[in-house]
Amino acid sequence: ALREIFLTKRDIIVISAACMPVNAGISDFRTSSGNKTSSRHLFDINTYNSDEPTSDSHRLIREISLWASRAKPTFFHYYLNDLAKDLRLLRLYDQNVDSLSFHTMVPALWARTVALHGRLDTAICQQCGYHATFIPEQFCGKKPPWFKMGKRSRSVGFLRPKVLLYGESSPDESEITDAFKHDLRQPVDAVIIVGTRLLIPSLRRFVERLCQEAKSEGRESITMWVNKEPPKLARRSSPSSITKSLEIVTVLLVTERGGMKIMANLLH
Repeated sequence: ALREIFLTKRDIIVISAACMPVNAGISDFRTSSGNKTSSRHLFDINTYNSDEPTSDSHRLIREISLWASRAKPTFFHYYLNDLAKDLRLLRLYDQNVDSLSFHTMVPALWARTVALHGRLDTAICQQCGYHATFIPEQFCGKKPPWFKMGKRSRSVGFLRPKVLLYGESSPDESEITDAFKHDLRQPVDAVIIVGTRLLIPSLRRFVERLCQEAKSEGRESITMWVNKEPPKLARRSSPSSITKSLEIVTVLLVTERGGMKIMANLLH
């Protein structure tokens, strides 16, 4: 039934998070570092204020980079790529940093992707904002690699992975905001939320408005929530929470490793 429904949809937006890389063979960074608290500490902007946290953060980043380099796009990535080639995918908002959506094997998907939390295949200079290719071997030990561009010795900064850290604003905030505003003006007939509980307020507000717009003016739209557990936002939020504003939310409990293949088969 889902397959037939989605065949009629021409303007689709997808918001994705953790379940896509996990199904591609990339470990959840929270499990690799022990627990959620420790992983949050390692992805905090204050990590770079002392040597030991910087060293631990570099180790974790190298591990994630290694997993990502060995991973392959999932069936769902290819399904989204097909949607992009058919000009049916308006946008993929990706909360993952593994850059799988930018993989050269899925070029149509790459062009439609907004990386909300940054990209692990890119490094950025904290002094001037210059972008460079992320080289894992450079990020070892207690000090980040220094970066010097041009002949002026005074303009020296250090490189860090272009990954959004706790306690900082996104360097791409203006571009992301522009994408949000643009997509809210588009005629959307399908919204798929994959592997995220939408705990970030700005993203949650955007998705809430997006789904409201999709269901306005009598449109025959569908909003679908795909996650390992049902959404928990209702008990965290006010009565105008996203779970109520969506009117109808389809929840698929994707728990097995092949869950994204099942998801793709349902839709394709």
